[in-house]
Amino acid sequence: MQIKRWESPRRQGRNDKGRGGSARTRQLKKQRQMLRQRLKEANKPNNNKNYGQGEEFFLPPFFVPDVHRSRPRASFQPQKADANQH
Repeated sequence: MQIKRWESPRRQGRNDKGRGGSARTRQLKKQRQMLRQRLKEANKPNNNKNYGQGEEFFLPPFFVPDVHRSRPRASFQPQKADANQH
């Protein structure tokens, strides 16, 4: 009597050569390690690489010229049509 596939004592996927071997496992392990390291470095407050990033420079409002106030407003008043022009 043959044993069923799920009863097999052999490792699953042992004949699957692609994307499941030990090299792929090492690669994924290293990738996770690098991500962990990068996250740890990003969380350090005194990290020189991240110094100044994320900060924006704002000019105080008195240095920014107000375009609407500096230009005189043109008051447009339509001229009344003269009855004598025809």
